[in-house]
Amino acid sequence: MNGVRRFLGGITPPASATSSDDFPESDAPPMPQAATPGLAIRKPKSPSSDYGLGSPIGSLNGNGSVNGGGSLNGSNGLGLKLNGAVNGNSHLALSSPGAGPSRSRTPAQTRDALLMSLLASEAVVDARDYPVLDAEELDELKKERDLLQPRLAAAQRTLARETKMLAAAQNLSRLNASTTGQLPLTSGTTLAAAEARVDAAQRALWKLKEASGDLGVRIVQHQAAVLGATVRELEEAANPDALDAGFGASLGGSASPLMSPSSNASSTAQSRFDGPHLFAGHARALAPKAPRARLGTQELAALESAAAELTQTREEMRIIVDELNRARDDLAAMEEERARWEEERAAVLRERDGWEDERATWDDERARWEDERVQVDEELAGRDEERARLDEERAAWDAERANLEEERAQLLSRSGDAAQDQAAWEAERAGWAAEKAAWLAEKEGWAGERQALEAAAGDASAGAAAAVALDLAEERRARAEEKAAVEKDRAAWEAERATLEEQIAELTIERAGFAQEREALEGGREAWAQEREQLLDTHAVELDDVRGSLRRLIDAHQVPLFARDNSVAAYVDALDRHLASGTGASPEEVKEWEGKLAQEAEKSAALAAELEAARAELKALEVRLEEGVPSTPTEARPDNPLSFATDAERIVSVLQ
Repeated sequence: MNGVRRFLGGITPPASATSSDDFPESDAPPMPQAATPGLAIRKPKSPSSDYGLGSPIGSLNGNGSVNGGGSLNGSNGLGLKLNGAVNGNSHLALSSPGAGPSRSRTPAQTRDALLMSLLASEAVVDARDYPVLDAEELDELKKERDLLQPRLAAAQRTLARETKMLAAAQNLSRLNASTTGQLPLTSGTTLAAAEARVDAAQRALWKLKEASGDLGVRIVQHQAAVLGATVRELEEAANPDALDAGFGASLGGSASPLMSPSSNASSTAQSRFDGPHLFAGHARALAPKAPRARLGTQELAALESAAAELTQTREEMRIIVDELNRARDDLAAMEEERARWEEERAAVLRERDGWEDERATWDDERARWEDERVQVDEELAGRDEERARLDEERAAWDAERANLEEERAQLLSRSGDAAQDQAAWEAERAGWAAEKAAWLAEKEGWAGERQALEAAAGDASAGAAAAVALDLAEERRARAEEKAAVEKDRAAWEAERATLEEQIAELTIERAGFAQEREALEGGREAWAQEREQLLDTHAVELDDVRGSLRRLIDAHQVPLFARDNSVAAYVDALDRHLASGTGASPEEVKEWEGKLAQEAEKSAALAAELEAARAELKALEVRLEEGVPSTPTEARPDNPLSFATDAERIVSVLQ
């Protein structure tokens, strides 16, 4: 076709050449005629309307012409548009030589047409390697692609939300670091968890995009293969005997600009004609057939009205299908959101049960610690009484010791008197011995008497000394025994005193531990109160974001609001009414759609009620937790600090 166009002349044959008499339907003997000017086909002014790739299946447009293989507007199977559209008096225009030269194509238009033809040829060649799928497989691919779209949108929303949460966690970490000078353990854990969630959301989004891209590539390859096969079939089935097969101006022809040189050569050889040449300077001109009869005005008007109605109907159906697809996507997204809410609600309920169990455990531990504290207080009171008794006994022992010391002093004083008496007695004895010697010297006669007297005096002195010595020994032994008993009692008292001091030290350590635990519990209660305030603020912000998103959605789609309430239930009711007011579908589809929307509205209302109930339960739980916070030194305290970061994020996701 491109070669034919390049060789066509700039002027058209006379207008009479377009009649049925000038174009015989059968071969005629050659007639010697002079060369005539070349046939020119008028093109529209817009260069974009020269060529266009369209569907090979014919369809009516708004002007009453048929697009496709047998089009009334002169377009072939690939959308090659000629100025031969059927109207009131239009047909394949052949101008006379006297009418002047026709409007020729500019070099830019020719270059664009050649480039488009070359690209189309390359596309057909490339499409030969693409597979042609079955109808069932193609439907499955399209269904999978349609199902992936809401998941992809949900994944994008999840990634955006997790990105915002990560940014908030980073800001909070920087604020904590700038305030305290070091990064808290809870903030670091929250930041790491937020980064992990963002990475997981990105990986999920990449997988969904990759799957959607693969499905799109397979579908597009199938479409390209079908179009290429259709173009090749049209080339093979093209009628090479008629002129309209080359130009695509006939109502029944469907030529393609992508015909191979071999097919062009064979068609030229079959339809070559030896008569006078119709085109000047063209030795291999093709003999065109007679044009078909023109359509009447009424037929054209009927075609135009039918085409307009068909176009309007197709547009309405397209709008309805788009709305149904959007509604289906919204319903799928709502189902996913509802499932996610159910899972998160179940998780919150499980967390609440866990908190209840922990609270019961804390109450049991607090009661046990109360009992232990009472026992310790009783033991301390008993030990204090025992200590007082020991102090009294110690005072008694001290008094007894003082008495023993006095008695010892008396005994010592008494032993000193006995020694003095013995010395006196020895002195007296010596005197007596001297006196005895003197008496013996002086009075030898009195020896018997004096000896008897001295013997009696010696016996009396020895008996008294022995008695005194025995008394002293007995007193010393008694004092030694008493001293040993006192030392033994003192050692026992010292041991008991050491035991009491150890017990007192242990009780002091326990009291210090109780004081530290009380301080830790007070600090944990303050931290829990701060985290609770943060959770409440986060809940309020998330609710405002959800309400704002619904409001923006309603404003974007111009959904009428029937209530002045700014609650989520009012917005859902407005969306329900808007979706239920769709037009253009069949009554069965509308009824089915209304049923689905009613079900979704009920589900949304139920979810809203469950959300309100969850909020009420959360508030009641917070009140109970506030009432049950330990305030005494012996109140229960968990071994490990609780982390409310993940719990807060779950509650925020539920409230979304």
